[in-house]
Amino acid sequence: MEDFPLVIYYLGDKSLLKSDIITIAGSRKPTSYGIEVAERFSKELSGGGLVVMSGIAYGIDTVVAKATLDEKGKFIAF
Repeated sequence: MEDFPLVIYYLGDKSLLKSDIITIAGSRKPTSYGIEVAERFSKELSGGGLVVMSGIAYGIDTVVAKATLDEKGKFIAF
């Protein structure tokens, strides 16, 4: 374990980590179908009360973040 981080930072509501969470990640070069499905999943799952977690890369991760926040859902970026 020589490469572990010495400190982990967070910004926001730490209590979200104790919620029911679904992670959605995907291609950095998604197809139009992939974008459509990611948007639909993100909106429906966050609208149903799940916290959505995704990376902060371009592509599907960006689509997931935007769709979740547009739905006024809770989002965790990693």
